[in-house]
Amino acid sequence: MSSSKKSKICLFLPSFAMGGAERLSINLANEWHEDGHEVELVIIKNKTEVDLSSKVLNGIKISYLKQDRLFFSIPSIINYLRSSKPDISLAAMWPLTIICTVAWLLSRKIGKLFLSEHTQLSISMLHEFNAHKFIVRTSIYLFYNLADGVIAVSKGVKEDLCDLGFLSPRAVKIIYNPASFKKYPEDIEDSDPFNLIWDNPGKKILAVGTLKKQKDFKTLVRAINKVSYNEKISVAIVGEGPERKEIQKTIDKYGLSDRIHLVGFVMDPLKYFYYADLFVLSSAWEGFGNVIVEALESGTQVVSTNCKSGPAEILENGKFGTLVPIKDPKAMAQAIDQSLTNDYDPEPLIERAKLFSVDRIAKEYIDYFLIQR
Repeated sequence: MSSSKKSKICLFLPSFAMGGAERLSINLANEWHEDGHEVELVIIKNKTEVDLSSKVLNGIKISYLKQDRLFFSIPSIINYLRSSKPDISLAAMWPLTIICTVAWLLSRKIGKLFLSEHTQLSISMLHEFNAHKFIVRTSIYLFYNLADGVIAVSKGVKEDLCDLGFLSPRAVKIIYNPASFKKYPEDIEDSDPFNLIWDNPGKKILAVGTLKKQKDFKTLVRAINKVSYNEKISVAIVGEGPERKEIQKTIDKYGLSDRIHLVGFVMDPLKYFYYADLFVLSSAWEGFGNVIVEALESGTQVVSTNCKSGPAEILENGKFGTLVPIKDPKAMAQAIDQSLTNDYDPEPLIERAKLFSVDRIAKEYIDYFLIQR
């Protein structure tokens, strides 16, 4: 990535949690820093014991506003904008997008402000935010149009955002997530969980994500129970979250503890992607689906739910992987069976992943920042 004009760029995040939006922001920050931009990450909440801060390159400043609640952070954001005076601010995820817009307006619009959305808000507001649709809709309609630009990470997220907030499609720019990194398994040290689970013969199936309702790992477990592939398989679910106990109960219910392993959190599961025979995404909804790109980049076959939104766009409606209905263990099991017996060429998958390379996507952001207003 290269750009003749260098900027001071600030990225606002609620926390450094292990989520897709957080990883996206860090990947962009690192790429912009290497290109010569001055980059700062502003985290609203306190630093946690385990987070993604170790992935931030030296030279990128990290500021913690140490607020317990997002809505209490407006004065701190105003003070930051006035003291730091960034050329560009990028705020990710509702309701932080709204809070940063209010603070930016009260600071008398210091620099340009861009807002980015990473999920199907019409769905996640019911399951994650517990927010009333009227509040979400009204806040988007009132504040998103005031920013210098709005970014959606997929066509589906853009459509959902425009419908929910009555935004003009011309007001929202689609920029896919930077999820391709040109790394190789030897870049990552071996870990005991990896060796313990996959240092054995048989087909290896991988799933990666936070153990929460959105990812619907219970459907994956039920699908594995229906798989008819008659050779040994081993399933690794990499991630941690509030649904761990419920998922483990489902695994135990079907007597699959010898096949399905809840690995827990892994900072960089690159080796899992490279050594998997198949990657499965079971989500009920997504904004994009970074993990699908990571699987493609590793040359690994993909079975994914055709959820809103992202997977069908990444896989080009099934050209680069198999799409199945959400919450359908039978269809997922059939797709897994077929994939495990397929002979396939990994090169088209690897080439597809290059569309989402971090250097390419980071440049798209910079180009958008520079042309807006």
